[in-house]
Amino acid sequence: MYISDSNEFYAFYPNGSLKWVVTFGQLSITGTFGSAAFTVDGYVGGITTNGEVVILNRGDGLLAAPILSLPGGAGPPAPLTPPGLWKNMID
Repeated sequence: MYISDSNEFYAFYPNGSLKWVVTFGQLSITGTFGSAAFTVDGYVGGITTNGEVVILNRGDGLLAAPILSLPGGAGPPAPLTPPGLWKNMID
């Protein structure tokens, strides 16, 4: 099982014990990681909110390829949070 937690990516054995964990700051990854994706070659990875493509070896969590930064620019501003959606949880 593979789980991302914004700035870390975890791999677990089938019995639930931790296989490995990658802390993105140690790899100079600045974006927040979304969800896991698998390649046809058997690697695991994903894309960060800053457009960094990260591909890892499933066995040990080491980088399987250099981090690729997708081209892009600033997007439009996010819409305002609807009233009551996160009441008393955000400023």
